[in-house]
Amino acid sequence: MPPKPLETGDPRTLGRFELLARLGEGGQGIVYLGRGTGPGEERVAVKVLRSSVDASVLQRLAREGSSTATSSRPTSCSGPTVLGWSTSASPA
Repeated sequence: MPPKPLETGDPRTLGRFELLARLGEGGQGIVYLGRGTGPGEERVAVKVLRSSVDASVLQRLAREGSSTATSSRPTSCSGPTVLGWSTSASPA
C-alpha cells in the first residue's frame, strides 16, 4: 500500500522526526512515514496511539520497548527497531 499524504490536523513533526506521509490507520492508532531531522537519516515508521487505547496495550508496548532497548540484536536484522517510546500523552 503506497503512503498517503498527511491530512489536515496531522502533526508535521513528533520529537526528532519529521512526518512525511500516512502509512496506515487502525484500531490502535495511526502509522506515519517519518525521517529523522539530521542529515542522511533513514526513513522510519512512527506509530501514534489513540488516547483511548486500553492500559493492557500500553503495558505490552512498554514491555516490548524495554526488551528491545536492552536487546543485543545485530543491527543488520530486518525486524522493527524501537527508536523511542513513551506511555505518556505527550510525544517524546
